[in-house]
Amino acid sequence: MLDTPPAPAWLTRPTDVNALDPALWPDSMAREPDGDVAVDGVTVASLLEQHGSPLWVLDKGTVVAQARRIRDALSDAFAPLGVRTQINYASKALLTAELLRWLVAEGLNVDVSTGGELGLALAAGIPGERLELHGNNKSDAELDAAISSSVGLVIIDSAEEVDRVAAVAARHRVRQRVLLRVVTGVSAHTHEFLRTAGFDQKFGVPETDLPSAVQRLRAAEEAGTLEFVGLHS
Repeated sequence: MLDTPPAPAWLTRPTDVNALDPALWPDSMAREPDGDVAVDGVTVASLLEQHGSPLWVLDKGTVVAQARRIRDALSDAFAPLGVRTQINYASKALLTAELLRWLVAEGLNVDVSTGGELGLALAAGIPGERLELHGNNKSDAELDAAISSSVGLVIIDSAEEVDRVAAVAARHRVRQRVLLRVVTGVSAHTHEFLRTAGFDQKFGVPETDLPSAVQRLRAAEEAGTLEFVGLHS
């Protein structure tokens, strides 16, 4: 007899332990009479036979439906206030060309944070203006690739980066739209490894550097190299 229970006391035991929980599985997931499961009518056994294992399967219908639910929920909530919403997909979560095409077709933009992510998104046919470059360790080559590809936004992560982005924009003779990522000190109630707005984090401009960052942004705007759009945290 095990001393440890099979599940926490607060977890509701399902009536049918063989049932497929819709919160965990794709919308089109169903159990076949022989016990196999199928995704959108295609059995897992046949997928493994055709493609081998391990195999990662995405259900387009579920991905698109979820993107629409989030998009429409935010739009419905903020439209009465006269606020336009824009959802971005963080490509670091899962980056495949086809997935990006599905999401962009539903109105989402894409966050990229490395040259590799940027290159794959562009190779997938995603327009530069639908991409936003993040990251606190952007190389000159990554900034050049992003700005020369007409990315919609560059999220600046330090006061010094203002000058670097402005210099690349000047070289390409464009006015680059930017956000400034700031450290707010807001402590989210989650695991410490997931918190990114605390004063001890590596992301964003700390309060002590804000005067310098603002001064540099104003100079770049006057020079016509940067367009300051807003703050990010």
